[in-house]
Amino acid sequence: MQIADTIAAISSAVGPSPRGIVRVSGPDALPVADSLFHADDGAPLAGRNGYTRWPGVVRLADDGPFVPGEAYVFRTPKSFTRQDVVELHTVGGAAVLSLVLDRALASGARPAEPGEFTLRAFLAGAIDLTRAEGIAAVISAKSDGQLRAAGRLARGALSQRTAGLLDRVADLLALVEADIDFAEEPIDFISPADARATIVAILDDIADLLATGEQTERTETLIRVVLTGRPNAGKSTLLNRLSGLDRAICSPLAGTTRDVLTAPLRLPRHEVILIDGAGVGAADDEISLRAEQLIEREIAAADLVCQVVDITRTSPVEAAMSDRTLCVANKVDQLSTEQASDRCEALRSATGLDVLPVSAVTGEGCDALLSAMDHRLAAASNIVSAQEVSLSSRHRQALAETQNSMARAEALAAGAADTTDCAELLAFELREACAGLGQITGEVTTEDLLGRVFSRFCIGK
Repeated sequence: MQIADTIAAISSAVGPSPRGIVRVSGPDALPVADSLFHADDGAPLAGRNGYTRWPGVVRLADDGPFVPGEAYVFRTPKSFTRQDVVELHTVGGAAVLSLVLDRALASGARPAEPGEFTLRAFLAGAIDLTRAEGIAAVISAKSDGQLRAAGRLARGALSQRTAGLLDRVADLLALVEADIDFAEEPIDFISPADARATIVAILDDIADLLATGEQTERTETLIRVVLTGRPNAGKSTLLNRLSGLDRAICSPLAGTTRDVLTAPLRLPRHEVILIDGAGVGAADDEISLRAEQLIEREIAAADLVCQVVDITRTSPVEAAMSDRTLCVANKVDQLSTEQASDRCEALRSATGLDVLPVSAVTGEGCDALLSAMDHRLAAASNIVSAQEVSLSSRHRQALAETQNSMARAEALAAGAADTTDCAELLAFELREACAGLGQITGEVTTEDLLGRVFSRFCIGK
C-alpha cells in the first residue's frame, strides 16, 4: 500500500455533463496541477492557501487547445486524504477528462487504484472503516432508501454505536485485569455478579444493534409496497393504474393472477417497487395455495401493505390489519357517492384505519392514495433514520464474534465465586470482544480486510 506518492484519477461520473473532475492527491499534487492549469491571475497553485477556488484554463497540450476550468486547492493536513489535494473542474466530456488525466500522469502522478483516495483518508485517520464503507455505499446507491442508509453509515452512526460498546467492554476489561495484577491484595475491583450484569447489558445492546440492522437492511433495495386482498378486488387493475404500465392481466374472473408481479413506482419522496399477487383466502387447489404462499411472503417482507377491498361487497375484511397497512376501498365508481361514503365509514369502523376510496378503472382517488403511501413511508423512514443503522455482512460477522466472546465471558462470571477464580479466562474473552468490535471500525485490521473493502470502490473515490 504505497501512499507516499502522488495519484490522479477522474472523480466524476462517466458520461457527458456540464462539469467533470480530475482529482490529484499526494506530495506533488500542486506541481502536477501547475503543469496543466493556468490561473487567470497568473500565479502558480503551489503558493495558494487551502480551501480556495481559482478560475483559469486547463491546457490539453503544451502548445495546444485549452478549456475553461477551476482549481480547488486543499492543503495538508486539512484535506480529505490529509495530503495536498487539487481538484480540476472543467468540461465534463469523456475525451477532455481523459486528456487532462493523461497530462497529470505525464507530469509525475500515477493512476489511482479503486478507492485509493478514501483508503488514504482511512490510513491517515481522517475516517474509520465504517465511514469509508458508507462513502462507497453512497456512490453506489440506486434508491432513496439506499441513500438514506448509506448516509447514516458515512456520517458515523455505526461508528458511534460501536465506540460506545467498545468503551464499556474496555472498562470492564480494565477492572478484571486489575484483579489479576492485585490478586494477592485484599482488594475486590469487581465482583462476578457485577461483571455478569455488565456483560448481560452489553449483550443486550449487541442483540439490539443486530436486530435493528437487520430491519434496516431492507433499505439496501427499493422500498416494497404490496397490494393484497381478496380475489377480484381489483388489485391488478390498480397496479396498472398506479404504475402507468400494463403489467398485469385484468379480468372479472377471480384468480387471474397467480405469479407475483412487480412494477416500478415513483412517489414524491420515494422510489418503490409495487407488488401484486394472488388473492388471499380462496385457494381451492395446489397451484392457488402456492400462489397465496408467495404473496404472503411478500407481505411479511413489505415496507407497506395496501389492503385492497372491493367496496361493492358487504362481506367483512378478513385479512389482519397492521401499522404497515393502508386500507384501499376500490370500485367506488360502481356506487353512488352516498353509498360509497357509507361503506367507507363502515370499513373505517371495522378496521380502525383511514380508508382511501379509489377507482382503479377511472383513476378516482389514486392521487390521494399515492400521497398517503408517500406520507406513510416518509414517517417510517424518519423513525429508521433516528434509531437504526445499516449493517453489512462484515459488520454482522464481527458483531457475532463479539457476541460469542461476551457469551462465554458471561458463563465464566456466572460460575465463579470470586473474580480471581476466572479472571485470566474472563480477560481473554473480553480482549477477544474488543478485537471483534475493533474490526468494525478498522482499529483492528489486516491487509486482506482492507483489500476486500476498498476493492468495491470505483476509481477516483
